[in-house]
Amino acid sequence: MISLKLDIATRMDKSVLGINVQYIEDYKIMINTIGMIQLNKQHTAAYIKDEVMKCLKSYDIDISQIYSNTTDNGANVVKASKMLQEEQAEELCEDQNETANDVIKTIDQITECREVVKTLRRLVRSSEHNVKMPVLDNATRWNSTFNMMQSLLSVRSQIEAGFLQALPSSSKDGDTNLNWDFIIDFVAAFQPLAKCTVQLQTEQYILGDFYRDWLNCEIELEDIGEQNKFAGDLLSAMKTRKVRLLENDAVIAALYLDPRFNYQNSTFLSEVDKSKAMAHLIKTYELIKKLKGTDEYIQNEHRSISANSPSLETPSTSSFYSKLEERISLLDNSSPQQTISIKQKLTDLGNKKRVPFETDVLKYWKNINFDEDISSIVKVVLAVPATQVSVERAFSALSLILTKWRSKLSSSTINNLLLTKLNYKEIMPSSIDLSECSNLNA
Repeated sequence: MISLKLDIATRMDKSVLGINVQYIEDYKIMINTIGMIQLNKQHTAAYIKDEVMKCLKSYDIDISQIYSNTTDNGANVVKASKMLQEEQAEELCEDQNETANDVIKTIDQITECREVVKTLRRLVRSSEHNVKMPVLDNATRWNSTFNMMQSLLSVRSQIEAGFLQALPSSSKDGDTNLNWDFIIDFVAAFQPLAKCTVQLQTEQYILGDFYRDWLNCEIELEDIGEQNKFAGDLLSAMKTRKVRLLENDAVIAALYLDPRFNYQNSTFLSEVDKSKAMAHLIKTYELIKKLKGTDEYIQNEHRSISANSPSLETPSTSSFYSKLEERISLLDNSSPQQTISIKQKLTDLGNKKRVPFETDVLKYWKNINFDEDISSIVKVVLAVPATQVSVERAFSALSLILTKWRSKLSSSTINNLLLTKLNYKEIMPSSIDLSECSNLNA
């Protein structure tokens, strides 16, 4: 089973639906782009869902093989994701971005700062002064708003040192008054969340890492104190969103398989949480068995403990007691053997000691070489993406493919060029030494 990541970007008046798959191979997260599909109709949820299904079908991927799908918070993409969920998969959204937006949309001063930045950027361009250009944000991306506020602080000393006064009066036709106390409080409050966002961009990043960094962000906001209104509002929004986050079965299941959160007498998971996670994991295990379609996975549910016990060598036929040994061996094999169900195996995971938050959980599972049944579940559940940022990165290739000289490329050509570029490592043999190729041209 694999997980999907979906997002939509627009360039040169062309809208492209990006589809990534994420899975675990040898206890490492693997990400591949399987679709860069030009959307030629209105972006309804039904249309997006149909395009996703067509893409999956082209790779012979059945919807039953999709464990989860992660999207941004665009209404049409979220609705399409929910429609996919009705077919099979769990649906996750980026609660972190939505948390920040919940607070930012209530702050009127941001609009004023944005207008000041526009004025400052025009003044900097028209002047000969060596002043760093402040960054203009994208109103739909909270982290770009944070970067804009930071950039204002970085040029504060130059502004207050008389940069504006040195300009000709004819050029100062915009309001450049700034509330520095507001900007300082804003940057201080959103700094912890911005650091958390940087962590999200790590490739080997699982849901347990996301939850750990979320909790750490809450603590940092608490330390800032109530004197910063934005920190208090952000902390309140995070706690509200966290409740919704923990209602998602895929999240609870991932935390259950994370020894940093599920351990003996854990304070992170209630008994209700554990029961919910257990039911979801058993359901996932049954799906894995069904997809495998072999008797081996059915029998593994009641695998014998004695299978792991050292076996005795068959006694020599010349031994005086050979017939007695054979008789006892037959009796042992016919005796009822103690079995462990998948439920008991999952229950036992909560009886271990907690590991530090710095632990690489994927390496942890690889090193302990656990039961095959549990390992098969781990590789599915821990592969769930905490964000669809890899799709956003994939969209950066659009600027290289779609230019004003190549704006009339067909949908299939765009898709093929992007897939080739984004999956270059998988397409090209690793044995080719590109340095040797460059030497041939020398």
